[in-house]
Amino acid sequence: MERACGCAGTELSGACDGFSRILGRLPFPVLEVHPDNGSEFFNHHLLRFWKESAPGIQLSRSRPYEKNDNRFVEQKNSTLVRAYLGYGRLDTVAQTSAVNRLYDKMWLYYNLFQPVMRLTEKIWIRQEGQTSGVKRRFDQARTPFDRLCTTTAVSRERQEQLKALRDKNQPPSDAAGDLRPAGLRLFTAGGRAWRD
Repeated sequence: MERACGCAGTELSGACDGFSRILGRLPFPVLEVHPDNGSEFFNHHLLRFWKESAPGIQLSRSRPYEKNDNRFVEQKNSTLVRAYLGYGRLDTVAQTSAVNRLYDKMWLYYNLFQPVMRLTEKIWIRQEGQTSGVKRRFDQARTPFDRLCTTTAVSRERQEQLKALRDKNQPPSDAAGDLRPAGLRLFTAGGRAWRD
């Protein structure tokens, strides 16, 4: 299941607050953390927090210049983060609060209601005298929550809590469209307009 969180700055308190928010929302225990190589992700704050909060957790990192090591994260950065927030810098407390309110709404929609297909097979098609191509096969579209329920990672009790949450929060027909204006409002939060 996807979970994102906005943090104000890169200080220890902001980073720990963000990590704590994510841990509080995840319905299963964290076994491994695999951040980007950038110093904003893999730094002493991250190491300190996880060693204190979840002893025994495995920390790994991507290989330099190998973005496919985090291909699912990179894909979600594009479709879930950049699509709503763009590439501008959000650096006020008001903007951070607005980002987290938006992420809370997005968490409900994208984890409980939005079906996703996973690539199961990729076949390279090469025929002489023709342009080669790729044929992709996908599994049946299911929500991240439905996929999670087919595993043993979440207790039956927690599954029931999440099902009740889904039943209570039926989305409007265009929930993704309803989230976009909230993302646009971020750029004026904190009293100044965002610019390229």
